[in-house]
Amino acid sequence: MSGGGLSLDDAQRRKLEAMVERSGAGADERPATGVPDGALPYKTAEARELFALAYVANNGLVNGTEVREAIQEASGHSVSPGSVYPTLHGLEDNGLIETESFSRSRRYGVGDGERARDRLGRAAADHAAVALFLDRAASAAAGGDGDGGGGGGGR
Repeated sequence: MSGGGLSLDDAQRRKLEAMVERSGAGADERPATGVPDGALPYKTAEARELFALAYVANNGLVNGTEVREAIQEASGHSVSPGSVYPTLHGLEDNGLIETESFSRSRRYGVGDGERARDRLGRAAADHAAVALFLDRAASAAAGGDGDGGGGGGGR
């Protein structure tokens, strides 16, 4: 991956997958997106952008309604078309997705695949680092050593 971002190794990926399984959302309970209901924690433009790009990359040509419904399911919040379509248009303006017109609708697909991969890869690594940090903190808070990370031990 270019851009100097972090990169997940196999052990980190296995640990993150185990965290998802421990969360109680087994594969049969997760929606088609793979994201447990309500797990997309932020209603920010960046979260919508990353999720929309990931959804398009994972599902091929999709329409805006499908993206909106997937974001709603993953975030547990009502999402208006007025927040989704500008997100999709911004991704299109940046070349990350492209549109194809079909009769009365537009469908979105991945544009510049390499740029999309790099953007998603950087985000995955950043979020994985935060997830691992939070996991260590949860372990430390429960009386574990938090995998040895830096200080603040029991006095």
